[in-house]
Amino acid sequence: MKRKLKKKTKRPISRSEDYYFRLGYAFHTEGDLEQAAEYYIRSIEINPTPNAHTFLANVLRQFGELDAAIEECKVALELDPQYGNALNDLGAYLME
Repeated sequence: MKRKLKKKTKRPISRSEDYYFRLGYAFHTEGDLEQAAEYYIRSIEINPTPNAHTFLANVLRQFGELDAAIEECKVALELDPQYGNALNDLGAYLME
């Protein structure tokens, strides 16, 4: 007796903010800042986190966009006023 196999239907792959954040981090550590920024932004669009905003701030700083980096740190601190990385980075950026 032959069994009929059901065809698998392709479901769209759901991408989480963590997926995009990790891609951004991978590009960031490899020095591809444009790709890193793109993926950090995608992560933020799905679910804004203090971590993603802080890492995006770091990329913006490396691009020389100090004011934008400061604003990203402020957004991170709005999400979590006790987020140490954003506090530290903001202080460093303000001292420049």
